[in-house]
Amino acid sequence: MSDQITPEAAHNFLMKEVYVPVFLEKLANDFGIVPQNEEEVASLLKIAGQLTSIQEQENVKQAQARTSLIEAASSNLENAMGKMGYASSEAKQAADQEEALVKAAAANLANNPAIQAAVATYHDALVTHLANS
Repeated sequence: MSDQITPEAAHNFLMKEVYVPVFLEKLANDFGIVPQNEEEVASLLKIAGQLTSIQEQENVKQAQARTSLIEAASSNLENAMGKMGYASSEAKQAADQEEALVKAAAANLANNPAIQAAVATYHDALVTHLANS
């Protein structure tokens, strides 16, 4: 990756080298879904984008409707209990294992100079965009 990359090239590089491989690995590990060709990969990415958009819209609706006090209290209590170690040991073990895998993968990716350059370029572009908005 050259020293002078555009934000768009950085975004495309990060999608290709980071997001897509992680997305496909997650699909394979968690759901047993392994695309057989590039068209299937494109379709899965399109589905993921649509689902993400729907989830974002739902999050906005929930924020606007203000979830009920009881639902919020239940969710907050469950989260607090989990952080204090009162989650089931099996669930806690699975969460700890997944967190360790994510940290290891992130550390591995962070050591790649091409990914470092792409992240820096993309970050700078986002900062500039937000400053001008």
